[in-house]
Amino acid sequence: MLSRQRAIEFRGGFECDRITDAIVEDLRKLRIKSIWLAFDSAGDEKYLVKATEKLGKYFNQNKLRCYVLIGYGNDTPEKAENRLKRAYELGTLPFAQLYRDKNNSIEYSKQWKNLTRFWSRPAIYRSVFKQKLIYQP
Repeated sequence: MLSRQRAIEFRGGFECDRITDAIVEDLRKLRIKSIWLAFDSAGDEKYLVKATEKLGKYFNQNKLRCYVLIGYGNDTPEKAENRLKRAYELGTLPFAQLYRDKNNSIEYSKQWKNLTRFWSRPAIYRSVFKQKLIYQP
């Protein structure tokens, strides 16, 4: 079924540790518009590295996207921004996902909101990095 479709988007956020060579081979046979990966904690970086090494051979940065969970647990804006930058350096277009609890009861600071806004717009952060500007949240 998928082999007959165009512009396929895998928006669910693949768990990076589950990306195998066989999965990459199956994905290569499809007409992919975007593949979304999940980067939920700093401990997942090694899996993101592995996944981007495998997928990056066949899919460019415009097709490789990455949900980056921020604001969870003892996270800080600085730690979150480092993870977002790392996801970008690894060849994905990161998308900041600010953590929300079941009741949506967490009130985030303006710094968190600005960080989320900036890292949810690839055209903006790509322009900033292309011009080698410094982003100040």
